[in-house]
Amino acid sequence: MRIKSLLLAALVFFAIESAVILSSAWMLGDFPGLRINTWVILEWLINYQGGFIRRGLAGEALVYLTDNRNLLHAVYVMTLAMYLLYVALFLLIYRFASVRNFKVLLLALIIPGGLWHMALGPSFFTRKEILFLLLFALLCLNYLYILRVSNRRKAYYLGLFVLISILGGALLELVHEGYLFMGLPITTLLYWILIKENPNNRRLLQIGWAVYAGLVTGLFILSVFHHGSADTAQIIWDNLPLADRLVLAPSAPYTVYGTIGGIGWGLRQHLSTIYGVFATGGIWFWLFFAIGNSLLLSYVALQIATHQSSGFTSRYLKLVVIGFITSLGMLFIGSDWGRWLAAAGNQTLLLALTLNQSPYAREAIPISSQSGALCKPLQTRLLSFILSSTGFILLAFYGLVFDMPECCVYFEKSFVNYVAYLQAILQTISQ
Repeated sequence: MRIKSLLLAALVFFAIESAVILSSAWMLGDFPGLRINTWVILEWLINYQGGFIRRGLAGEALVYLTDNRNLLHAVYVMTLAMYLLYVALFLLIYRFASVRNFKVLLLALIIPGGLWHMALGPSFFTRKEILFLLLFALLCLNYLYILRVSNRRKAYYLGLFVLISILGGALLELVHEGYLFMGLPITTLLYWILIKENPNNRRLLQIGWAVYAGLVTGLFILSVFHHGSADTAQIIWDNLPLADRLVLAPSAPYTVYGTIGGIGWGLRQHLSTIYGVFATGGIWFWLFFAIGNSLLLSYVALQIATHQSSGFTSRYLKLVVIGFITSLGMLFIGSDWGRWLAAAGNQTLLLALTLNQSPYAREAIPISSQSGALCKPLQTRLLSFILSSTGFILLAFYGLVFDMPECCVYFEKSFVNYVAYLQAILQTISQ
């Protein structure tokens, strides 16, 4: 048992260390060429130079902070800093959640679209969803701290939770309108749990949630009506530094290109991309990762539940499942299913770890004799297999071998290419 624990600890340490080294070397290495896909870079560079439009806040901040110079390098540094911050917050949540299970931590790290896979690309951490994860991680950490403070100081930290959610939610809705579907539902669930656990501060939390949800929804509606146009796109493109445009579109630096060229898309265009998922047969590809990630998340949640005093008789598993399902709203709007699955999976992991300390989630609830009769054989057969060593090995194999794309379906890129990553590291070191 000691050898097994040491081996798992070594694997966890390797996953974290290699993720940090890979991402840092890739984003800050001294070598030519783009570090991020041009479509992703241009998503960050949408700004308000042509007037107020959706998704423009991050780009406007970059233009202001850099004085509109060397924007590409600013995007590299910014996204890397956000990724490293997310790694730190994730590990802090694991620490304060008191899970103490290397199997859980290892699978949480290597889930496709998770921390380790982010660094292999680099893919997912360069998307705007990293900001959604950072905000939810901060709220989870705040929640865990609320559980530790005295009753006299609870109101202060509950107010801080409300303030962070309102300010963060409003800003992120202006960064990407998808926050309404990916961030608001699971944050609402956390509000619900706080209200149940803090009846003396119910009014503060209810008002805070109403302001938070109303502001995010209102800004979403505002973004829908200000989605930009072809003229707006051209103005934004012309205002980008010529040196950066020559890198992003060397053959036609004066013609609007990429994500900025997609400004003005409406719901019809987004829904038409979903049709492409089914028309090309990509649905089966995505179903594989949806099932695989769901099983891995189930293992993590079940492992945590089995070590709780109330076990499967608590609300814990139900709340984790609700958190995951409510985070999948973007699957019905856009076709970038890898991004949406990754965001939902990472948020669910944060929630699963956090609720390990939740009195409301861990509270035992009465189960009817009929439900108990149905649950008992399920627990003894299905759950025992999922939680077995075989189940863990299969899920670890899935996370270490299969590589989920962030966006579009590339069937040739379904596996982790360790040789290519090793060559990239050696090349970076040599240069």
